[in-house]
Amino acid sequence: MTTPALAGRIHQIHAQIQEGKFEAAHLALQRLLPKAQHVPDVHAMLAQCFMAMGRAEPAAFAARRAVELAGTDPQVILPCANTLACVGYADEADAFVARVLTADPSHTGANLWFANRALDRVDPAAALAFCEAAMGAGPDEMVLLSYLGALLQCGRVSEAAQRARDGARDFPHNELLHSAAAQTHNALEDANPADIADAHRAYGLCMRARMDSSGPSFAAAGSPLGPWLKPGMPRDPGCALRVGFVTGDARVHSCAFFLLPLLEGLAARRRAAAAATSAPTHDSDNAGTIETFLYATNRLRDAMTRRLEAAADHACDASLLSDVALARRVREDRVHVLIDLMGHTLGTSLGCFAMRPAPVQATYLGYPNTTGLAEIDWRIIDGATDPAGDGPWGPPRFDARATERLYRLDPCFLCYRPPSVDVDAAHEDNAGVVVPEPMWTTALARREADAAVVFGSFNASTKYSDGTFRAWAAAMSATPRSRLVLKAGGLSDPLTRARVTDALGRLGIAPERVEFMQRTRGIREHLAAYARVDIALDTFPYNGTTTTCEALWMGVPVVTIAGRTHAARVGVSLLRAVGMPELVAPESAAPRHAGLDPGHEADRLDEFGRLCADLAEDHARLAAYRAGLRTRMAASPLCDEVGFTSRFARAVRSMWRDACAAEAR
Repeated sequence: MTTPALAGRIHQIHAQIQEGKFEAAHLALQRLLPKAQHVPDVHAMLAQCFMAMGRAEPAAFAARRAVELAGTDPQVILPCANTLACVGYADEADAFVARVLTADPSHTGANLWFANRALDRVDPAAALAFCEAAMGAGPDEMVLLSYLGALLQCGRVSEAAQRARDGARDFPHNELLHSAAAQTHNALEDANPADIADAHRAYGLCMRARMDSSGPSFAAAGSPLGPWLKPGMPRDPGCALRVGFVTGDARVHSCAFFLLPLLEGLAARRRAAAAATSAPTHDSDNAGTIETFLYATNRLRDAMTRRLEAAADHACDASLLSDVALARRVREDRVHVLIDLMGHTLGTSLGCFAMRPAPVQATYLGYPNTTGLAEIDWRIIDGATDPAGDGPWGPPRFDARATERLYRLDPCFLCYRPPSVDVDAAHEDNAGVVVPEPMWTTALARREADAAVVFGSFNASTKYSDGTFRAWAAAMSATPRSRLVLKAGGLSDPLTRARVTDALGRLGIAPERVEFMQRTRGIREHLAAYARVDIALDTFPYNGTTTTCEALWMGVPVVTIAGRTHAARVGVSLLRAVGMPELVAPESAAPRHAGLDPGHEADRLDEFGRLCADLAEDHARLAAYRAGLRTRMAASPLCDEVGFTSRFARAVRSMWRDACAAEAR
C-alpha cells in the first residue's frame, strides 16, 4: 500500500523528471527504492531516468520490473514497453502491450502501439485498422499522425495531405501535425508553391509559439535556449570550425550514401592539413580546419552507423536524447555550425534546432524543402534544384519561398558514393558481396523480333501521385506493348498494388502490362534487378534521388520532368551533373504542380511520352548508355568526392564568416 507520504515523494520526483533533472531524480529514486519496491511507478520512473542517461540495460531491467508489478495498467505498461523497444526488445514489448489490448480491445494507446509496429514492417492495411480502432474513443493527435503515415504508405497522398491540413487546423498547437501537413504538400502535384511555403511557415510559427509558452516540450527548466556563443562575444572568422551533423539516418539508408563520402572527405582533408607543417593557420578554403561532430539519433544501429561514426571526429549516440538534451549536448560541444539532415522526415530533430544551440544553423540533404524555422539560417541546395531569379517556375521565386537563405552548392548539391564491396558490407544480410556490373537482360537487349520496351521505377510507393500515374501512362501509351516494372517496399501491401493498377487502368493501361517485383535481399540483389529494366521513369512531383543514382550507376537512363519545386527538380540536378540533360522534359513542359496553368498538362505529358518513345526506339543509344553510363557518372561532379568536399567546406566557412561579419556590424 502506498502511504500519503510516499505518494507525495513520488509526485516530487515525477516533477523533477518533467523538468529534465534526470540525475537528481535518479538519485532520489535510488534512495526511495527500499521503501517502494512494490510500486510500479517507481520502477517506471527509474527506467525513464536510465533512458535519459543513456544506460540502456538498466532501463530495460527497471521497465521489466515495473511491468511485472503493473498487471494490465496501461499508464505503466505503455511507456515501459516503449523503453524496451527503444533498447532492442520490441518483441517483448509487444507481448506486454498485448495484455492491455486483451483487457480493453478499444484502448487508444495499445491500438496506437500496434499501428506503429505495423508501419515499421510496412503493413499499411494493418496500421489503418489499428488506427481506426484507436480513434473509436474520439479524435487523438498521435493516432492521427500514425494514420497519416499509413495513408502515405498506401500511396494515398492527396488524402493524407487533406487529413494533415485538417489535423493542423483542429490541433493548432501540435507542431508534429503542422510538420506532417508541410511534408505531405511536397507530393501534391497541384499545390501552389506559395501554399507549400505557407504550410512550412505555419510549422515554424507553431514551434515559435511552443518555445515562447510554458509547455513542457520546449520550455522546461534548464532548457538550453540560445547558442553557446552569445551576442557580443568575440568571433574569429578563420578559426577551426566545429561543424555538427544531426541525423536519424546514420544507418543503411539512402542518405548515408551521400553523407559518408562527405564525412570521410572532411576527415582526410583535416589529416592532410595537420600533416602539412607549412599550412597557414587561417585559410578560408582549408577543409582541414573543420572538426566534425555526428549526432546520430537513430535507434537502429548497423555497420554503416559504425562507419559514419568512425568518419566523424566526434560521434554522439543521441538515440536516447530528447530535443532538450540534444541541444544541451550541442552547446557543451561548442559547435559553430549545426546542420540538420532530416527536415520534416520521420524522427526529425527540428525541436533541437528551434532552441538554437549553435550560432549558425543550416539544413541539408534529407528533405526537399524549407523547414519553416526562422532559427535555421541556411539551406544548402544548387542552381538546378532551386534556380535563382525568374523563370518558367513562376512566382514566388525559390529564395522567397524559403525561411532560410539559400546557398547554391553548384554544380550539384549532392555527392554520391556508389555501393561497393566496402559500403555494401554495411548491409549485414549481404556483407562483402561485390556489387554487379551493369547488365541488360530484357527482350529489347536481346533484339528479339517482337521486343517491347520495359519501363521501371524502384522509387518509394509514397511518391506515387496522380501526376506520376499520368506521366507513366503517357510513356506507355506512346510505346505500344511496353511494360512497367515496379519495385518498392510498400508494394507488399495488396491494397497499394490494387491502387496502382486501378489508377493506371483508368488511364488505359491494362493490368497485365504492370509487374510488381518481390522485395530483394541486400544491395547486390537490389541493383542486379535493374538488368530487367530498359528505361527508368521518375516520379512526379516528388523525384527520386538515391534511386535515380542507382539506376544510372547500373547503366539505366532515367527520364524526368523539370518541375517548379525542389522536390520536382532533383532529377534535373542529377541528370545535368552526369551530362544527360537530354533526358529532362524541359521547363516549358513543366508539370501542373505548383499552380501551372492546367492547359499545359497535355503538353507536359506529350513531351514526356515523346522522350520515352524516342529513347525506346533507339537501341544503339540504350546500349551506349548501358555500356558507358557508369564510367561517365564516376567521372562526373556527382561522384567527385574531393571537389565536393572542398566546395562544402567553403560553404560552411562562408556561412560562419557571414555570421561573424553580421555580429561585427
